[in-house]
Amino acid sequence: MHNNPHNEQMKDNVTPFGEIFQQAAVGMMILDLNTRNLWKTNATMEEMLGYTETEFSRMTLSEITHPEDTEKDSNLFVQVLNGEIHHYHQEKRYIRKSGEVFWGKLTFHLLLHEGQHWGFGIIEDINKRKEAEEERQQLEARLRHAQKMEAIGTLSGGIAHDFNNLLFGILGYAEMMREELPSDHPLQRYAQSLITAGKRAKDLVRQILAFSRQDEQEFSNMQVIPIIKEVLKMMRSTLPTTITIQQELISQSKSIWGSPIQIHQIIVNLCTNAEQAMRQTGGILKIKVSEIELDLQEALLLNLKPGTFLKLTVQDTGPGIPAEIQDRIFDPFFTTKPVGEGTGLGLSVVHGIVLEHQGAITIQSEDGKGTAFHIFFPAIEGKSDEPQLPSIEVFRGKERILVVDDEIFILDMVEKMLSRLGYQVTAIQSSAEALEQFSANPEQFDLIITDQTMPKLTGYQLAQGILAISPNTPIILMTGFSHQVSIEEAEKIGIRRFINKPVEKEILANVVHELLEERIKNDSS
Repeated sequence: MHNNPHNEQMKDNVTPFGEIFQQAAVGMMILDLNTRNLWKTNATMEEMLGYTETEFSRMTLSEITHPEDTEKDSNLFVQVLNGEIHHYHQEKRYIRKSGEVFWGKLTFHLLLHEGQHWGFGIIEDINKRKEAEEERQQLEARLRHAQKMEAIGTLSGGIAHDFNNLLFGILGYAEMMREELPSDHPLQRYAQSLITAGKRAKDLVRQILAFSRQDEQEFSNMQVIPIIKEVLKMMRSTLPTTITIQQELISQSKSIWGSPIQIHQIIVNLCTNAEQAMRQTGGILKIKVSEIELDLQEALLLNLKPGTFLKLTVQDTGPGIPAEIQDRIFDPFFTTKPVGEGTGLGLSVVHGIVLEHQGAITIQSEDGKGTAFHIFFPAIEGKSDEPQLPSIEVFRGKERILVVDDEIFILDMVEKMLSRLGYQVTAIQSSAEALEQFSANPEQFDLIITDQTMPKLTGYQLAQGILAISPNTPIILMTGFSHQVSIEEAEKIGIRRFINKPVEKEILANVVHELLEERIKNDSS
């Protein structure tokens, strides 16, 4: 066909659209349907893909098409040849001569010219539109995930209040049973087992609240690297000898605004996951910390604000995470581990903590080639604070304490707990009755302990009523979980302490003693 003078004349002139064909801003081509070669191409087509017209004339359409898109495109082409269709539109990936891949929109028509059939194609470069669509899809996926996590968080928060009340009673009564029994009594081990199980349940509730970002934590200006070193030091003695630890930690880094306890939990969870992934085969656990700058576009993809970030990477050389489940790994209770080997909370806890720290987390994994988690924390300037360890001394006293809780078993348990420490305790189940009794004689109580979630009158409202009568009366507000009041709101009206259930006896005794000591100093000054 190429030796036909008539064809050569058509190739030179392409009447009546020769000039339009050559100067068009989109790629144009004419296919010889006998050989399927790109018989004629315009300048835009040649510039778009990087081939000359001579090179194109020896090539077929499939040779410039991405392998994953070839089959669908070929099927449509065959339908044209068979006369089933006369034109089609197809968005697909093309490969430039340089090897670069880009998206193009192909419009293909079957043409009849002086008794011969030709294929006429127009290729429009849509790479920028495709990139914008992919970015939008990523943002939409992040939004859907955030909405799902918020819904789960709301559910978990509602459960946490009742569950923590139950745990408070279980732990409290178990501790008192252990104290009452002789040290050599056979029931001692049962009491200790109850306490151990109760504390594990307490930690589980904290993890549930962590992924829902509803657990109150002390934040400070802190350094991440000392915590990493502490975790790795702890893990070295437990890791199999087949797993090697590598560190890439900058000597001095900026601080972050965060909770040392929660950052510790993130690192432990990620390192534990990495260890479990390599337990059978061995490999390398790599921890890296670097400082990076995110521009507007990079930050937008991570749902962050542009600026300086501390980037923490935990990487393993394990089997990797299949692509089809990567969008589920942060879901609470999702796990690929056998029953009894994991709760499915580890990564969801990490996700919740990262969001609470105004950061972002991404995963980079390929089946069979390991996994890397990248965490971005906003970096801040300034010297980090020294962590303060709480005292564990158990204090006693004889002051008069009013305890208010609508749960009778908790009321009884706290009353017994404080009475054993020498305090004179009045326990009242109704918050309205408690306010009435306090109003009648404010001097009869040295300190108030009240639950937050109670019918008719909440602990916060009870505290407001008491402080309106006696502003100097110390009040401890206890809660299993509440959306209704924060630490800041409690302190604003004069509530001295805000503690979460279940609270251990030593901590409660410590807080009570501290507030009573403060009152004595204030009264004497």
